[in-house]
Amino acid sequence: MGAIREYKKEDGSVSYHAEIRLKGYPPQRESFRTRTLAKKWIQDTESSIRDGRHFRTAEAKKHTVKDLIERFISQWLAQYPERVVRQTAYLAWWKNRLGHLLLADLTPVVLAEARDALLAEKTPRQTIRNPSTVNRYIAAFSRALTIAVKEWGWLDDTPMRKVSKPSEGKGRNRLLSIEEKDRLLQTCRSSPSPFLYPIVSITLRKKSAWESETCTSY
Repeated sequence: MGAIREYKKEDGSVSYHAEIRLKGYPPQRESFRTRTLAKKWIQDTESSIRDGRHFRTAEAKKHTVKDLIERFISQWLAQYPERVVRQTAYLAWWKNRLGHLLLADLTPVVLAEARDALLAEKTPRQTIRNPSTVNRYIAAFSRALTIAVKEWGWLDDTPMRKVSKPSEGKGRNRLLSIEEKDRLLQTCRSSPSPFLYPIVSITLRKKSAWESETCTSY
């Protein structure tokens, strides 16, 4: 149940300290300027605790997009060596653009703006990304957000669900440029996972050798 205590400060002003104690949950406390705000907080918070939303919201205020991406790469993506190279490159873009944001501030509006930036900006080859490539960037980050919802409890829901994907035209194959490979390897070096950089490095070397053999055969 919720309780409100009134406190008078030395300057004569008053504050209201609200506290919620529900069996099976840690106590929650906040301070407010008015009793009305304190009452509303108690009502909203008790409802969200019972619905299972409150603590996920609290987690979203503790972690940044950078935290999410780095944990996803080291704990989840590293299990799939065949996906590491490409997916890490996609996620590095999101980390560079949105890494500073708290997950609580990661809204569909922010993601839609990032999507539009992906569509508009030039790659190291000075070309514009096509919609199918942008959708792969979106899919990589969407997967990380889904894991944060389902397995870590960092989010109540993924905001990417409300973001529209660009309509795809005819697909094409694109290889990583030298600059992109360098950035990818640098990101892997800074990962907390000791296995990520060796896996990616070996995969890139094998891929380069395969491409060389293919070109020679033609």
